[in-house]
Amino acid sequence: MQSFIDQEYFTHFFSSIFNTVRFSEKEKLMEEIFDFFAHKTDIFVDSDFAEILSSLDKSIQQPVSTLFFTQLTTGRNGNKIYTGQQNKFRELRRVDIYSKLKIPFASFWLGKDYNFPVTKYSEKNPYIFISKDNDVKEWSKISRKHTFWIGKTENINKEEVLTSWEMLKPFAHQYKDIIISDRYCLKDETGIRKNILPVISNLSLSPELISNVIFFAKPGMLFNNSLADTHELISEQLLQYNIKANVTIYVSHKTPHDRYIITNNYFIKSGDSFDYFNAGGKLKTKGTHLSINPVFDANKTELNELLRTLKEIRIKSSEDMYYGSKSKCILDLI
Repeated sequence: MQSFIDQEYFTHFFSSIFNTVRFSEKEKLMEEIFDFFAHKTDIFVDSDFAEILSSLDKSIQQPVSTLFFTQLTTGRNGNKIYTGQQNKFRELRRVDIYSKLKIPFASFWLGKDYNFPVTKYSEKNPYIFISKDNDVKEWSKISRKHTFWIGKTENINKEEVLTSWEMLKPFAHQYKDIIISDRYCLKDETGIRKNILPVISNLSLSPELISNVIFFAKPGMLFNNSLADTHELISEQLLQYNIKANVTIYVSHKTPHDRYIITNNYFIKSGDSFDYFNAGGKLKTKGTHLSINPVFDANKTELNELLRTLKEIRIKSSEDMYYGSKSKCILDLI
């Protein structure tokens, strides 16, 4: 994850930390944001720390300096801080930042006005956009994670039971690309119609923003045992959801056994194939968990290894092992 934070937002953020009611919900969320800055993202700042410090009220300059050098710049888990990055913020002159910036996972924390409102940038890009006016509220949305139980037996851990793919709607977000890696999820028409397509739809806030829908499956586990037939079925059905994306299907024995969904903002893992429900909406799986995490809160090693594996499959696939357009996608940005 790469995060772009302008001086005005940092000034607001540090001021808020020292002026928030103790033990309040806002303080808890501000601490979560600080933990994100400190441990879970590379940071690009348009100014340097001395400028940020001088813009603060003198009463908090020393505490902020101590906080910066003892907690924000140490123990960063390999993530770095880059200052004087004004050039990065020039991309905000255009509303479509993704096509120019060409990075898979990013967030923008903006304290001043740019060419377009934050809401407009958010609508047009698969990135997180947060302003000083809505940071706590937006953070509470984008940091949500959840584990569902899916099964016919009683859930002994008392997790919420997933009874419909519509229960994913609270996690709907903007994304350009969605990758579904599941050896068996494309093996029949019912599974595709009742499971895979609703997943793609319910996770999307803006279907028209989706550019690529990419599948990784196992050879021989396709509708009609045909790449072409499976591709045609999915492409036609996506149109019913107003999704006019490039669809690409790869088949490989190297497709991981575990089942995953990756978008520009979320990492989703299932203990069973995503083919959960039958034609009547009844559960097929005997029992499994579905975990949903923001990309920045996912197991970094697991996510990176998965992306490397899928990228290798994509690069090495011969013409008979994939169907669809190899258009530029998130895997090319890794």
